[in-house]
Amino acid sequence: EVTARPHGIVYALAICSLIEAEIGDPAASEEDARRAVAEADAAGVAETAPGGAAHVALAAALAARGMLAEAERQAVLGERLRRATEPEAGHLHALLVLAGIRARRGRLPQAAADLATVRRGLARFHDAGRLPALADAVERAIAAADTTPVDGMPSAAELSVLQLLATDLTRREIGARLFLSVNTVK
Repeated sequence: EVTARPHGIVYALAICSLIEAEIGDPAASEEDARRAVAEADAAGVAETAPGGAAHVALAAALAARGMLAEAERQAVLGERLRRATEPEAGHLHALLVLAGIRARRGRLPQAAADLATVRRGLARFHDAGRLPALADAVERAIAAADTTPVDGMPSAAELSVLQLLATDLTRREIGARLFLSVNTVK
């Protein structure tokens, strides 16, 4: 019946992937998430909520492997596909995954804004399951990242480089943009 129920198989693979990421098996998590994305593409449901769940699962798997830039891209896509006009658990979970990744990447204002959206949505639930505990974990991650001491303040030139390092630009592209050599960017 799998071919007749593509939404179900995509959700099932995504959920397995999320569980594997949480219990510390990032390789299996990534494998199942990539299968979920492929199944969503093959079944023509890639731009639906199940497709979003697959991308959120892939984001969590990539984050577990430390691949934070790609994880954030997947989480942004998954969040967009899971977005709903009214608070919905799947969308709130997608926002929590995204906020957690952004906190780890040092994008604290964005992470805090995502978390605030989740908190407002959770207030409308009688029982939100594990989502409040996940929100608390993201809040702790944001707080920990916000209080991490810095050894000396970076100069204005260093800040320019650092801001661009947080983007998807290569070192060569950053150097070209700031009129610096690749070695200086490094």
